[in-house]
Amino acid sequence: MMRIDLITEEAPFVALKDEWNVLLGQSGNNEITLTWEWLYTWWTTFKDTSRKLLILTARDMGGTLIGIAPLQIRAAKPYRLFPHINRIEFLASGEDQADEICSDYLNFIIFLPGREREVLSAMLDYLFLDLAGKWDEIGLVNMMADCEMSRQLESLLSQSGYQKTPQEACFYISLPDTWDSFLQRSSADLRSNIRRNRKALAQEGQVDYLMAVDQTTLNQALEILIELHQKRWTEKGKPGVFLSQKFLTFHKTFLALALESCWVKLYVLRLDQTPIAAIYNFQYNHKIYFYQSGTNTHLKKKFQETSLPAFYFTVTVSKKLSRRDCVSMIFCQEAPFIKDAGQKHLATS
Repeated sequence: MMRIDLITEEAPFVALKDEWNVLLGQSGNNEITLTWEWLYTWWTTFKDTSRKLLILTARDMGGTLIGIAPLQIRAAKPYRLFPHINRIEFLASGEDQADEICSDYLNFIIFLPGREREVLSAMLDYLFLDLAGKWDEIGLVNMMADCEMSRQLESLLSQSGYQKTPQEACFYISLPDTWDSFLQRSSADLRSNIRRNRKALAQEGQVDYLMAVDQTTLNQALEILIELHQKRWTEKGKPGVFLSQKFLTFHKTFLALALESCWVKLYVLRLDQTPIAAIYNFQYNHKIYFYQSGTNTHLKKKFQETSLPAFYFTVTVSKKLSRRDCVSMIFCQEAPFIKDAGQKHLATS
């Protein structure tokens, strides 16, 4: 037996923080985009009159949290001449394209060994029966297609006529035990970039790094990242993601929380004290999430094409392998310097 509860207000959402992350750590979907910090920050940034919280929790008869459905109801208008519909979506999805956070690997969070399907089925029954008439459509996006929870969800929803739609793939690199093994497995071009072209950059002047380790250095590194990123895209005639106030607010708020848990990996590469590149990553559950970057557009082209990929890999991978605390590096999109080494996680909706 289990109990399903509905959360529609912020106060009980806040109160769930510790239980939420404990359950997430036990589940098979332990991704940074499903942490309480990520989803609560997203909600406080994007909540408006068109959105309502719709979080379901499942508890066993002893009161232990065994499942969470991190959902919302959004008043959506799929076509210009159609009326608004009430659409059930994951939290951290459904933003306007200009504000989009790109929260990959969204899903239900469940831990009850051998009975996950039972918990998932009970939460779906609550949506379809107890909340019948309060929504018109379900659209669950950015899920990992090849995980057990997604397969179970697909199986249960297909019985009601729902279908899955493939989305863009997320690329990742499985990391070996040592840095030398990583280099050996990489393409010849990448090995050349990492081993040789850093030396060429060093010959231009003094090379050092700024790393975000506290709020002061975090603010400094973030400001540099934003400046480099925005300048690069502005020169291409495009807005750049940090032009969105909601996008910027989300990351400033989340970074303050993530810094406390040592999830932030924000680095700046400097040449003679001048910032020439920045990289914004997360490290969570033995994974490195490559999120965003920026490059000095006035840097010599040869260094943009060679030394900067070397910088990205060196600062994010080599130290992690030396401590053996990360097993994969995940990219939100295909990057040129992982073309030969990368593999794909398929997303679905």
